[in-house]
Amino acid sequence: MRLTTKRGHDLARVVSAMQKGIRRNDVRMAGYCAMELHTSGFGAYAWRRLLIISAEDCAALVTGEVKALYDSWDLVRKEMTDKDRWKLAGRVFMAKAVILLCTAAKSRDADHLANLVHEAKGVSDKAVETLLAATKVETLPDYTDDCHTMQGKRRGLRRRDFFLTEDAALSPRGPSLFAEDLKRLRRGDLEVADRNWSKGKR
Repeated sequence: MRLTTKRGHDLARVVSAMQKGIRRNDVRMAGYCAMELHTSGFGAYAWRRLLIISAEDCAALVTGEVKALYDSWDLVRKEMTDKDRWKLAGRVFMAKAVILLCTAAKSRDADHLANLVHEAKGVSDKAVETLLAATKVETLPDYTDDCHTMQGKRRGLRRRDFFLTEDAALSPRGPSLFAEDLKRLRRGDLEVADRNWSKGKR
């Protein structure tokens, strides 16, 4: 059975044109195809493709932004009872996603890694075995245990140790909103209560 859009286009070809338009920064073509999918009842399918495109064709980390736009689209869809108005209101989120993807820096590296290296066995089995043998972990590092693990509790590690040790280990370090609190904790001017963790790791 041949699926077609509202204006009579072949569904598979519209999806293909949308993705290829995004790769080429052809906003008009990609946007037309996305709007056609949305108004034809293939909105959810279009969003799945846009999310895949965000990882498959874009160098920038835009998947989270596309997902946020999808979530907004879905929220409006669920709350609007008038479906005709919804088709008009909901399309703006998809349009924004298409513009974001079209203008993002492009890279096919993720897809190439999956298909040219893994699937096509661009790395030999022998090389993989050698690498895994060389990096085999016999014991876990000391930093594994803290106040959340049984081994850490036996060593007397407390929540204060956890906060100070893990903060000091951050790399690369970004700015902290609570630097002064950590200084107070280090000096002993701030106390944190130990908890009876039944299980769990951090």
